[in-house]
Amino acid sequence: MTFFAGAAVRRADAARTNSVLAFDADADGAATVVYDKQHLWHAGERSLFTPGRCGTVLPVGGWELGLGICYDMSFPEHGRAAALAGAHAYVCPCAFAAGNEHRAAVYLAARALENTVYAFFVNAAGGPRHRPCGAGTAVYGPDGTRVARAATAREEIVLADLDPGELGRVREFLHMLDECRTSLARPAVPDGDAVRTPDETALRRMPRDDPTTAAQLPVADRRGAAGA
Repeated sequence: MTFFAGAAVRRADAARTNSVLAFDADADGAATVVYDKQHLWHAGERSLFTPGRCGTVLPVGGWELGLGICYDMSFPEHGRAAALAGAHAYVCPCAFAAGNEHRAAVYLAARALENTVYAFFVNAAGGPRHRPCGAGTAVYGPDGTRVARAATAREEIVLADLDPGELGRVREFLHMLDECRTSLARPAVPDGDAVRTPDETALRRMPRDDPTTAAQLPVADRRGAAGA
């Protein structure tokens, strides 16, 4: 069993990152930093943290999980890069302020639908008086429909069954990953000028824990996904 937690991490070079830690229950609770937030929210967060340099796809129990943190979900290319790298689900732990949950609902439903993956909005509850978080954790299916949701304004455990067969059924009808033209995401520039590939399209693949099980899950056709 694997647990995730958010934490501020100080790196060996003294840089601080807003990160996701994974705890493996089968390894005496050993923690590993598996992802650093790439999109930092406004000047306050940018003054505290260094943005992450690449995305992450993490194998857990035969599923490939693309990871994001809060504001990352606002950028379609972030979730798309994970999906093109083989993610079956996009998991975003968050601290969305109360009253803004409607934005997260739009973002995560869209990330799920456009990438035909499951998507998780995992939001905090409570917090400082001047900026409490509104909870409302939710899970979206690969067709963008909401499959589970917590009540707002209080802590709650949300359980959802993820069906690999549903991924396959949705992808038989919706072909966005197969037909994605990644070149269209790059700006048009004059001949001879450099085209900068966004940092969020670089991904780190963590070691696979169960290749036999993972191979049974549908994976997107990665034609045209170079650099994603």
